[in-house]
Amino acid sequence: MIMSKERICAFDVLKAVAIILVVVYHMGIVPSGYLGVDIFLVINGYFLARYFQKLQTTGDVFNFIVARVTRLWPIVIVASVFCLVWGAIWLLPFTYRDLVREIIASNLFCNNILSYLTTADYWDVSNDYKPLMHMWYLGILVQFYVLFSIFVVLIKKVLPAGRDWTFAIVTLCGIVSLGVYVLTDVSASIKFYFVPFRMFEFCFGMMIALYFSNRRPVFSERLSTWLVFIAYTFLFCVIFSGGFASNETNVVITCVLTSILLGYLPFIGESARIFFHNEHFSFIGKMSLSIYIWHQIVLSFYRGVIEAELDMTHIVSIVALVALFSFLSYYYFENKIQTKYLPKTAGLKNLLICICVALPVCLTSCYLYRQAGVLRSVPELGVEKGKVTPRMHIDYNENIHQYNRNFCSSGKIRWIVIGDSFGRDWCNILREAGVENEVELSYSTGYNAERMKNADVIFKTMGTVPELYQSTVDEFLDEIRRLGIPEEKVIIVGGKKFGWINPVYVSRFYSKYPDIAKMSKIQDKYFYYNDKLRNKYDGVFIDLLMPVSRDGCVRVFTDDAKYISHDCVHLTEYGAKYYAKLLKPKIEKLVKQSKSIAELRMNAK
Repeated sequence: MIMSKERICAFDVLKAVAIILVVVYHMGIVPSGYLGVDIFLVINGYFLARYFQKLQTTGDVFNFIVARVTRLWPIVIVASVFCLVWGAIWLLPFTYRDLVREIIASNLFCNNILSYLTTADYWDVSNDYKPLMHMWYLGILVQFYVLFSIFVVLIKKVLPAGRDWTFAIVTLCGIVSLGVYVLTDVSASIKFYFVPFRMFEFCFGMMIALYFSNRRPVFSERLSTWLVFIAYTFLFCVIFSGGFASNETNVVITCVLTSILLGYLPFIGESARIFFHNEHFSFIGKMSLSIYIWHQIVLSFYRGVIEAELDMTHIVSIVALVALFSFLSYYYFENKIQTKYLPKTAGLKNLLICICVALPVCLTSCYLYRQAGVLRSVPELGVEKGKVTPRMHIDYNENIHQYNRNFCSSGKIRWIVIGDSFGRDWCNILREAGVENEVELSYSTGYNAERMKNADVIFKTMGTVPELYQSTVDEFLDEIRRLGIPEEKVIIVGGKKFGWINPVYVSRFYSKYPDIAKMSKIQDKYFYYNDKLRNKYDGVFIDLLMPVSRDGCVRVFTDDAKYISHDCVHLTEYGAKYYAKLLKPKIEKLVKQSKSIAELRMNAK
């Protein structure tokens, strides 16, 4: 058995590999670099094993949770304060509101739940511009500490005393969690963000730690070295090649390979330790928590303030900034300040200190959230400081629910809009186009058979995921046929997107602002899937991207210098009016075409 110092060095090298993969993934360099987080979860399990082995009472559980939380909380608080100040300077009010909501969730260690309820997709490009979106990982950690430690103690109380049941408990939980992860048919977001589907990763690490605690490996140093080399090689192949088509497969293979490394890294030959026990490289692993916290904060603000499209110069600048912030955080907050003010022996005191410091941050964030993030007047959004309407743009969209009603007028054209919040945006465009003088509007989130049969025109709107455009239309048309409704009634309304974070707002400090000619880059997939729909349903398709786009970019402002969208997804009132103006000829044509259909309906009665 090699010395403890060498073991720590080897695992720090593995942590360095994991954090580098995560950072380069968020830079857009390695598509499967996010698997570095799965490496971290297995490593966490490895180091947690001996703590869970010692847990016997509820007092042990409390002390364990306090120790783990107070290890993480200080750096979260520092990062939160930084984001509060930075966001107050650079972000639009409603983007800032979302940030302070993330600050609250991060300090409560439940950002994974918030992420699921809001974005619900870790791989969504909008996450690139969220400074604290990566805090979901800390939420997973703390929730696992709490749930698993309580579970272990409760099971130990039930099982016969005199024997250590930890390995059996961990193995059973690992098998159940792995089965749930692989075999259940739930969304990828649920599997990504919730502890039951992540528990097996911790268990893999704990099983290795518990198994090798009293055993030597079955292989010699030479064979252990080759096994480590092969495991590292396969790990890099999976990550750098993009891995398998199934994300579940990639995750499980990553966890297995990481477990092999944890089991055999301490037993490799002397000649290989220059690589796998490299003390210089291991320093990156020691700073991995600080690097993890700060890399996304630096990246998101850099993309929002300086440049969204990163070339080599920008990457070098970002790496330098991340290194600086991470070193200062590691040196002062993880070591000097934490050691001085939060000694390991003072658990309850440490928790009270963290609560006292975090409370003003959370209360400030709550206040700012209630103020909708408004710290200054923003005429381009219709926002006036001191006259805050926190939900002004949300309410504009939500007010369309008043149209969720049956048709009652026999003398008007009948139009129904089917869709989610994007459907409500389309209703607002129609309203701003002034169709209500001749058209009775109805809105429904689902397939309302009675209303669709009585309607003269049925608008089906697309949602937020362009990859689902075609399947959404196919499903809707299948339902139309099943109900016996003529397909000629159906109009397909395309999707829309207006960038990711309104980065042009920062230009108020150093250039012409607002610039009505400003364009924002969006992903090519929005145009690709939108064009597929337009080409397939030409004549019954309303394109919301083409009127506001050019060269893969979309407009940010209306002609009178108002934001088209406040959140890059939904329309402001100004945006709806702008679209109504752009699409007025098409809408008027639809009104004329609908009159003949309405006349046939009324004559039939």
